[in-house]
Formats: sequence, structure tokens, C-alpha cells
Amino acid sequence: MQLVLSWPVRIIVVGLLLFSLFVDGAGYVYRVVNHYPMTGSVPGLPPNFGGWQLYVHKGLDLSGGTDLKLQMSGFPPGQDRQSVQQREIDIIQRRVNALGVSESVVQAANGGNHDRIEVQLPGVPAAKAQQVLGRTGKLVTTTWVADPAVTNGPYQGYRPQISSLSSDMLSSAFAEIDPNGGTGWVVAFNLNSAGANIFGNLSTTAYNACQQQGCPQQHVT
Repeated sequence: MQLVLSWPVRIIVVGLLLFSLFVDGAGYVYRVVNHYPMTGSVPGLPPNFGGWQLYVHKGLDLSGGTDLKLQMSGFPPGQDRQSVQQREIDIIQRRVNALGVSESVVQAANGGNHDRIEVQLPGVPAAKAQQVLGRTGKLVTTTWVADPAVTNGPYQGYRPQISSLSSDMLSSAFAEIDPNGGTGWVVAFNLNSAGANIFGNLSTTAYNACQQQGCPQQHVT
């Protein structure tokens, strides 16, 4: 059996095909004419024709890509889980933005435990998505301890030693102009009670480390 379309139906199908190519191709023509890359976000998109937007960004269902469900664990004690989840979403969103992915989705997944995040990256293969999103960063605080084996670096004869003060003890951090009268920017931060006690001990030890100013033991990094 052979399906034969009538001429009116053929004209409609061909017209829809040409219109689709025109709409979807307009964005790529715009990129070529303006010497922009063929993927990622570029200024001026979507172009328009007589006030009609012509370029359609493809989502995950049209262009393929990666759909990740991230499970969170190790929540800092005493911190609101929803706030921690939102901080993680913000971090992931910044990494996704660096990829230049159009129509990406980074959002909290369904569930009342606030421990899952959904990430949709159209056009991004799974291996690349895991490589970018799987990186972990950790803020640590170090003091300087004597080590005769160290013959280079900022302080010869000393090496950094990680303290027990960690980033999950930060309750807030922000940039501000030096409140001590300087003209440069500094990072101000607040610690929870455990972090404040540790930082107090670190600063006291550093202050009393030596009589002369500027010795390595006085530096907390």
C-alpha cells in the first residue's frame, strides 16, 4: 500500500518545512554574518523579522544533551537544608553559565528533603557535564610550620599546614572597602561559634609566635 498525499497537503507540508528551516536557520545565519560561534549564547539573539522572533533555542527534548539528578549529602550541622541547597544551585548555575549553554535548567528536584538538584544541559554530552559539574572546591585555612626540607616558596624552611577551620563554618562573606581607612577591597566574613573559637586561637597563636613582625608563623593563609 502506498500513501499518496493530495496536492494541498503536499503544499502545506513543504511550506511548514521551509518555514521551519527559515525560523531555525535565522539564528545560524546571524552568527555567521556577525562572526559569532555557532554554539552558546551570543549578543543580539534571537534575531527578528518584522518584529517576529525567528530563532528558536532548542531544549533538551529537541537537541539532546544531558539530564542529571544530583544527590546531596554531608549537610553542615545546624544549617538550613534549603539554604544549603540554594547555595549549591547557585554554584552549579555559575559553572553552567561558563559553558555558554542555551536553555539550561538548574533547579531543585521534587522532594521535601532539599537534597536533590536537577540539571539539564542541551547539547552537552554526559562526560563533559560530569567533568564540569563534578569539580569540588574547598576553602581551607593554613598556618606555617617549620620544615627544613622546604628550600623554595614564599617562606624557605616553612610549609603550610591545614588547620581545622573550614568553609562550612562560614556564615557569610562579602567584599567591602577596607574599613581601616584603606582604598582597596577586602573580604569580610562571619563565622559560626565553632569557627570563631578556632579563628580566635589561630590569630592569638600567630600574634604571639615571634617578637619581630612578619615572621612566617604570624601568617594565617
